[in-house]
Amino acid sequence: MKNAHNYFQSKGETLYLLKSKQAEQYMKDAANTDYVSCYRKIGADGLFRTLVECSRPHQLGFEIETLLEIEAQQFLHGKTDYVGVISVNDDQEKDFVSFMLNHGIGITLLGHVTKGEFRVDGQSHGFVQDL
Repeated sequence: MKNAHNYFQSKGETLYLLKSKQAEQYMKDAANTDYVSCYRKIGADGLFRTLVECSRPHQLGFEIETLLEIEAQQFLHGKTDYVGVISVNDDQEKDFVSFMLNHGIGITLLGHVTKGEFRVDGQSHGFVQDL
């Protein structure tokens, strides 16, 4: 992916989850057309760890909401059907969402990038500077 980074670029980016593995080629296409600021596959250590890794380079954080249909610990630290985390800025979001919908690719709104705190369901889980 030529234009997307493996880490969050700035506070305020919107976070989405990508669910299907077959959508990865479309994701690569989206990244190559500047629809995406960050795309990172969810690693074996789970979503929370992946989000922390995306936050570190620019000392950013995130605020996310877990999904009701998946137990919170499983959603954050276990294996789920979600394969990637995507961040987009305000200028990219409309085009990104249109691109994904036009290609029939399911995305799930997750939250947004913050200044440095890790928040899940309204509760603090620490700060990037404490890592």
